[in-house]
Amino acid sequence: MKASMTSAALSAALFSQAALAATIGHSHGHMHRRVAAPHPALKEKRTTAVNFMSTTDVSYLQSKNILIGANEACATEATNAVTVGSTGGPFVVEFTNNHDEDIVLVVWSGKTAGQWGAIDATFIGAQQPDVTHTLQSNTSTWVSFDPAKAPGGTAVSGGWGAVYPGKGLSAVSGQLDNTIGEYTFSTANSFSTTDVSRLIQMKGNSMEIENYLNKADADDDSTNPACASTMDKCAFVCDDKSVLSCMFGALVDCVAGAAGNTADASGQDGGCAGMSASGGYMKVSFGS
Repeated sequence: MKASMTSAALSAALFSQAALAATIGHSHGHMHRRVAAPHPALKEKRTTAVNFMSTTDVSYLQSKNILIGANEACATEATNAVTVGSTGGPFVVEFTNNHDEDIVLVVWSGKTAGQWGAIDATFIGAQQPDVTHTLQSNTSTWVSFDPAKAPGGTAVSGGWGAVYPGKGLSAVSGQLDNTIGEYTFSTANSFSTTDVSRLIQMKGNSMEIENYLNKADADDDSTNPACASTMDKCAFVCDDKSVLSCMFGALVDCVAGAAGNTADASGQDGGCAGMSASGGYMKVSFGS
């Protein structure tokens, strides 16, 4: 079943991004971009390794005009809503690189309340992402999300993706020129949601997102994910499959109105749920 996306918010460029659940009820919104104001201080070049990244990867991201992430590790005194590690919040994502080359994981979230904060965060060449993390082939890492430390205190919303060798930002939109994942994690209700979006780059690398209620379910081989998004299931794709990118798309093969599904900013149901107000555990796989 297919739920069309008819957001009329912007017409400047492409891409759909999660809007904060705390701002628009239980919705997981897909909105088009506006140009975010750059932060010149963050443009300073680094020549040494930073947390979770090698010097080579730092240099590569800078050559692609991608800002280096805050890369805060999980700790009791951590101030960011998104931190590296598995103990920093009630929502945890396990990222695995199944590609045959090393990649750089990028995770971003809204830094101001409201849907514009989440949208602005997609411009990782203008606004510092939460995480930029070297992810070697056939390895995994964990990132935690704590809505209590996000603007509004009950929901954190944003996205993630990977910088593959030879790739960078879209020359059209200034966003990551690849498949991305989108998320809204909320402790105010049970409508937390994830999805795969191909609207920026229809020919992007593969991604799969599996949602579980908790880590025990994720570790149990006999337990299926509560919901899964792939490149052609519970994914936002362009209506015209021949284009490279688009401003508007549709959620494919994801039953509209199913119990637990959230709605996008235009009121259309869509995306994968399966978490609770107490948290959730997600597995994200990056492929070829």
